[in-house]
Amino acid sequence: MTESAALTNDNTSLIAELNDTLRRDPLNSSKGQFVLSHAVANLNHQDRYYCIRAMVRFNDFTPGNDPYGERDFGAFSVRLSDGTTERLNFKIDYYDPSMKFLSEDPSNSNITRRVLTLMFASDY
Repeated sequence: MTESAALTNDNTSLIAELNDTLRRDPLNSSKGQFVLSHAVANLNHQDRYYCIRAMVRFNDFTPGNDPYGERDFGAFSVRLSDGTTERLNFKIDYYDPSMKFLSEDPSNSNITRRVLTLMFASDY
């Protein structure tokens, strides 16, 4: 493995770890910002809880849904209180501290602000 490939693998592992930390504790604002789509935000309290809990517990990362190994996207289903099942996605984006531009280095938490969005698949 070349030095460049090793550095990339180390950065990818660190990005994945930072993303997992935010996804597992989305209400901790020191980890990043957590946003709900309008449709998810308008669910009743119990159903919002089910959706967030499913995202926090999500760990079904595969090469098919996580090709870069960053754990920045997930898709899953949740059964709501009315008995229907909804498909949801979460996505993590990386911004500079001003939130105006993309981060130059998502592995560096000092210059990266993470935004985790939870949405219905139909919102995407």
